[in-house]
Amino acid sequence: MEREGLTVTSQTLWDQIEALAGHLEPCYKALRVLGSPVIHADETHWRLMGHEDEKARWWVWCMASEEAVFYQLFGTRSAKVARPVLSGYCGIVLCDGHGAYEALARAGLLKSGVVVGRKNHYGSQSKRGTEVAALFYSLCETAKLVGVEPRAYLLQATHAALQKPGTVPSRTLCA
Repeated sequence: MEREGLTVTSQTLWDQIEALAGHLEPCYKALRVLGSPVIHADETHWRLMGHEDEKARWWVWCMASEEAVFYQLFGTRSAKVARPVLSGYCGIVLCDGHGAYEALARAGLLKSGVVVGRKNHYGSQSKRGTEVAALFYSLCETAKLVGVEPRAYLLQATHAALQKPGTVPSRTLCA
């Protein structure tokens, strides 16, 4: 586009992605992980880039089953967050033994195991940027788990959301 005299700034690209995330929000919220008998739960820090405090960060919590992956952003990795994240879950949680999971296990709220791996992410410059990343990672990883090509799914979800706001396009992906 630059050859044609049109410069697209990173802010313009962000504005488009953030707008798309708003359209895809219903699909993200419809992802179901906690209905599975066994899930993986983990949390990892996400740096706040460009912040004066080098230790500024959020915590991205991941819950995954064979059918779905769900990322969610919180300001802490404490048991106060783990409790509502896993609220009502009655199955087995594979996790890394972090104190938040141990506290829930001691309270009889979950069974825990051992995690085999996780994804670490470098960071974002804003809380909303991290929330948008969590939405897209959740949809893409879930599409892969159920055998749907992520790019095709995002295209389908985008068309559906733009034609009829609030639409969740695929019951196999977002049931």
